[in-house]
Amino acid sequence: MLEGIGMTEDDETAYLRLIDGATQPRRELADALGWSPGKADRVLDRLVAHGLARPDGDRPSQYTAIAPSVAVAALSERTINEARHAEQLVPTLMERYWAGKQDRAPVDFLEIFSGTPKVVQQRAYQLQAAAKKTVRALDRPPYPGNIHEINPMEPQLIRQGVSYRVVYDQTVLDTPERWPDLEVSLQSGEDCRVLAGLPTRLTLLDDWAATMPILTPAGEYSATLVIYESPLLELLSRTFEFYWQRAMPLRRASIGKGYAGVPADGHADAEEAGAEHDPRLVTLLAAGLTDAAIARTLGISRSTMQRRIRGLMQSLGVRTRFQAGLLVGRMEGSGKK
Repeated sequence: MLEGIGMTEDDETAYLRLIDGATQPRRELADALGWSPGKADRVLDRLVAHGLARPDGDRPSQYTAIAPSVAVAALSERTINEARHAEQLVPTLMERYWAGKQDRAPVDFLEIFSGTPKVVQQRAYQLQAAAKKTVRALDRPPYPGNIHEINPMEPQLIRQGVSYRVVYDQTVLDTPERWPDLEVSLQSGEDCRVLAGLPTRLTLLDDWAATMPILTPAGEYSATLVIYESPLLELLSRTFEFYWQRAMPLRRASIGKGYAGVPADGHADAEEAGAEHDPRLVTLLAAGLTDAAIARTLGISRSTMQRRIRGLMQSLGVRTRFQAGLLVGRMEGSGKK
């Protein structure tokens, strides 16, 4: 119950025992819990050191619990502050880590870590925390253990000056579980693009490491591969840039109504005037999404979506969706409205 603030099972047992009684003699506590006097001494000393108990002023062999509203709250705050301090040391510790690997063997640039999906994801977040300049990523399903939780590292690192460039496979926009993460990323300042047919997930951390998933034949996660400075890392860096140059920019407006949960049942058809110029439609069309994916993302019926595309094609003076997407892509690249 209280292990999250650094208390052992014995600490918690003794503290709860003290809470139940106004004052507890040291020997009586040991007898009640079946402990030796030495063990009771050690546990009570820890409770005093943590600010959870105090000896009775007149009877030093007797102990009283300090109220949880004061003791537990103070210990929780202390634990949080210590964790934040440790997190701030990550860049310095990483420098020492790399300095110690200067003479590593040729195969030491590869590392494989495995575990539960949650453990694997937390390890990935730890690596991201060491990035100082840029994080680049190719993002596509599947995700470990089908986890779609928001990346807690990205907004924090962006505030610290780390840039994020991400290419999403178009299937990501057709996955509602990913929309909250996309919304947070775009709000935070992520520079993202979308492209169909990405071959894998890939995350590049500055120019010192990359991570890639290792999948089973059934497409499930089995482990994650970490690639450190090496010719292979340079190849992966160029691979990212190859897909980045071919992807289309994704704007926040592209997925706005999808987050709001507007049903794709035609109720959004009332305001059609100028709807073919909706920047969300423009970007999704340029990204090459299917009709079903565009309609679902915009929260409109498929017939409404097709009517808007026809209106857009007419306004652009083109006859095919491909021509419209190509022209829109050129307009996005040149900054034209």
